[in-house]
Amino acid sequence: MASEHGIMDMDDRALLKEKITIDFVEKYDNLGNLWKGMCVTISFKEDEKLKGAIYKSYYLTQPGLPILCTFYQFENNTGECKSDITWISASLNTDDDAKNTMVKLSNPILHFL
Repeated sequence: MASEHGIMDMDDRALLKEKITIDFVEKYDNLGNLWKGMCVTISFKEDEKLKGAIYKSYYLTQPGLPILCTFYQFENNTGECKSDITWISASLNTDDDAKNTMVKLSNPILHFL
C-alpha cells in the first residue's frame, strides 16, 4: 500500500529542493497503545509559500496486527494563515480474493500523543 498526504500550497517539484528526513518513531495513542513506524519530515526553507513550515507524515503499525495507520502534522511557521484544505491518496495491493480486503477511512476517536 502506498499513501500520500498533501497541503494545498505544496508544489511536488519544489519538494526536491527541500530537506527531507526519515526517522523511526514510536508514538502512543490516547488509549495507551504503542505504535511503531516511520516519520517523513519535510522542512521548508526554499519554497516561498511554505518557508518555515514543517510537514510530518507518519506511517505506523502495531506489531502482529495487519493495520497501517497514516496521518500527518503540519507546523505552520510561515507567519501566514494557511488553508486547511488537504488531500490524501492511497494505492492498495489487495488479495486475489476481494473478501480478504477491507479499507476503512474515518475520523477516528484514536489520537496520537
